[in-house]
Amino acid sequence: MERSAPSTPDVRNVWTARDRFAWLETLRPPVLPRAFRVTTRAVVSERDIVRAVAEGRDLDTTTVADIGSRELVWLDVHNSIGDAAEEMMEDYVRHALIRDEGALVGVLSMRDVLSAYAA
Repeated sequence: MERSAPSTPDVRNVWTARDRFAWLETLRPPVLPRAFRVTTRAVVSERDIVRAVAEGRDLDTTTVADIGSRELVWLDVHNSIGDAAEEMMEDYVRHALIRDEGALVGVLSMRDVLSAYAA
């Protein structure tokens, strides 16, 4: 049975990025809707939002592009965890985008990688 995802919140500034994080947390199991088949230009993490707050940025006018990382690492769904860890360490990134047939289907964090090794 195919499950359709609810509509995604708009992401124009940091407040709406925060709302998207909250929205993604409500999905069990986590899924990325087909709306993510757009050009990906940056990754914004909770750490980026915390840093923006600590810097005193105006969250109503700060855009996701202002604080997001543009150093994108793409992995294929068929890459091993070892390949992912190596690529992420080589490029000094904490998040890698996962694609399947060219579409973004997930995000792998360094915490995910470490959890896989600890299991």
